[in-house]
Amino acid sequence: MTEPLMPAWLVIPAAVALMLAVGRHVLSIPAQGLSPSTRRIRTAAGLVMLALAPSLAFGLSVTDAQQPKTFVISWMITLGLTLIVLILAMLDMANNLRLLVVYQQEARRQAQAALFESVLGRVRTRARNTTRRHQPANDEA
Repeated sequence: MTEPLMPAWLVIPAAVALMLAVGRHVLSIPAQGLSPSTRRIRTAAGLVMLALAPSLAFGLSVTDAQQPKTFVISWMITLGLTLIVLILAMLDMANNLRLLVVYQQEARRQAQAALFESVLGRVRTRARNTTRRHQPANDEA
């Protein structure tokens, strides 16, 4: 009889601690002031990680080579969930780059508007000063 890859007394508590940490993180996401798209992506990644922890613990500490079907299925599920987490991480990165471009464009628009208002204010001030200098004085009549 073969043994599992790691002892259950080591793997199960680590998986529970990981699930508690990930669960706490997922519950704190709404309070972080993130954009809605980032919040959705990170919540999805956290929920997949919550499923990944027990799957990994099962594959490491419960199954062994004597149960080939269970062993292969548990590791296929673990690898599939890991792939989904990686895809969500790449999606989060791409979303952050998209948001960066949007924020930069908005900052550029605001800076241009502020510059335009500043220049327009100076032009108006000079126009007023110029018209005052060229108006005939009413006292000469």
